[in-house]
Amino acid sequence: MRYKYNFLVIGLGYVGINLYYNLCKKYKNVYGLDTSKKKVGELNNNFDSTYQIKNLKSVKKKIFSSIKNIKFDYVFICVPTGIKNNKPDLNNIQDAFKKAGKLIKNNGVVVNESTVYPGLTRELALKYIEKKNFLLNKNYYIAFSPERISPGDKISYKNIKRIIAASNSHSQKLVSKLYNSILNFKVFQASSIETAEAVKILENSQRDLNIAMINEYNEVFRKSKLNTMEIINLASSKWNFYKVFPGLVGGQCIPIDPYYALKYAKDFKSQLSLTKLGRETNENIKNKVQNKILKIAKERKKILFIGVAYKKNTFDYKYSKIYEIMKFINKRKFQINFFDTKIKKILINKKFIFSKKSNEIKKFNNIILGNALNGAQINNILKKVNKNSNIINLSSKIIKNKNYKIKLEPFA
Repeated sequence: MRYKYNFLVIGLGYVGINLYYNLCKKYKNVYGLDTSKKKVGELNNNFDSTYQIKNLKSVKKKIFSSIKNIKFDYVFICVPTGIKNNKPDLNNIQDAFKKAGKLIKNNGVVVNESTVYPGLTRELALKYIEKKNFLLNKNYYIAFSPERISPGDKISYKNIKRIIAASNSHSQKLVSKLYNSILNFKVFQASSIETAEAVKILENSQRDLNIAMINEYNEVFRKSKLNTMEIINLASSKWNFYKVFPGLVGGQCIPIDPYYALKYAKDFKSQLSLTKLGRETNENIKNKVQNKILKIAKERKKILFIGVAYKKNTFDYKYSKIYEIMKFINKRKFQINFFDTKIKKILINKKFIFSKKSNEIKKFNNIILGNALNGAQINNILKKVNKNSNIINLSSKIIKNKNYKIKLEPFA
């Protein structure tokens, strides 16, 4: 198999670059395809902008922004599936399936790892791959394996437990064997592609809903002057308590996948009212926070955000609720700046702004601490803060030093 088959990974972001790299470690003819010429250039120069793969130079790369005249035995679709106006945005995945239809060999397998609602993988295959003389389960096969990449977490790609479903028993065996060859665990078998698709939206909708519940309880506890963190930590002494913390819900999956679930339910004239309410609750938390920031900072319109990533140990701000708050406040004529040790520049309303230096923190009279900061980072930052500055702490770590003007700590 090492030399026998050609592999193609479409989309080389968080999901695709991990799959591509691990296939390269095992097999010879592995190709990567991404629409971003900048990303293609960076990867070919051994730089992964997601900062997940640190040893790209150890594999021989075949990465392009377009591919012609090559056919593949396996095509993996790993493109982001987002939302637009709180509805699934399918542009990326539709484009990926169109490419797969042109590049798949006879008897080849198209494997989708992108998040979809149940039925969509099959629907897109029949629309963009199926032809009069190129039929599903006769000339080509499809499969689905929900990605479970969690940027910033320490679990390695090979140790992530995976689910596989394919269009028939023959392709199920082929795809399972392939994934088993690059993982440390044997894959879990799903009875159908639609079942595997449903797993992904359930996983993240459940987490979103649990965080929403804790966010609601947090508001009540704070009004009654109870410590939410203490309550959660004590409750977690019970063996079956599901431990999550209040806070802003960002990322590529948790705030997005529930909308795919809601669309699926609507197709079957159902509502998933709890899922919808959880999503609204978590979005409203962000709205409440940004409105409170406006009130606190209205007299001093110079604001420094510290820590803009959506999650600890990541370099990604584009999926961060802090980033959304920054854009919102900037449109209201506040002067927005940021400091981050990992992120050097961010795009705010069509203009790049660059991270300030640590010795400039004391110049700002409104300091907003991001949700991704840990206690040690906050303590180090406070040493550089002007004690007359307003501090809004959006992390889960309470600031115990009362020498500072702590104006808001909604999640600590």
